[in-house]
Amino acid sequence: MHAVIDAPEENPELDGLNRDQGERDPENWLADSCFMCEIMAELDRAERIHPEWPKDMIYQAAIVNEESGELIKAVLENRFEPNKDISIYDLAREAIQVGAMAIRFLKHLPDIEEILNSIKTCREEGHE
Repeated sequence: MHAVIDAPEENPELDGLNRDQGERDPENWLADSCFMCEIMAELDRAERIHPEWPKDMIYQAAIVNEESGELIKAVLENRFEPNKDISIYDLAREAIQVGAMAIRFLKHLPDIEEILNSIKTCREEGHE
């Protein structure tokens, strides 16, 4: 996993995120990468290491939030504390963990199949 999402050129505030020099199609960056593979592998690993998942959605969301907090901490350290050597790969790893926990949260929502079918139907009918 060595893909990097390009920061928009018009946003110089993101220059510290070590943008990739290659050209990317912004509509297909996910399909062109293996991020989803990495997220699903992280989800599998997390479920094996921590098979128990809280039943209460507040605790579930807190786990997602904890991972998100680790991501923002890593981004801040990358940007403002270069002596900590937080690389773009560290940021990607943290983001993958956020994605994995977000998916785990979604998997445990009540009636998730009905929700997903409703979203699919709306898309098919042209509603976003």
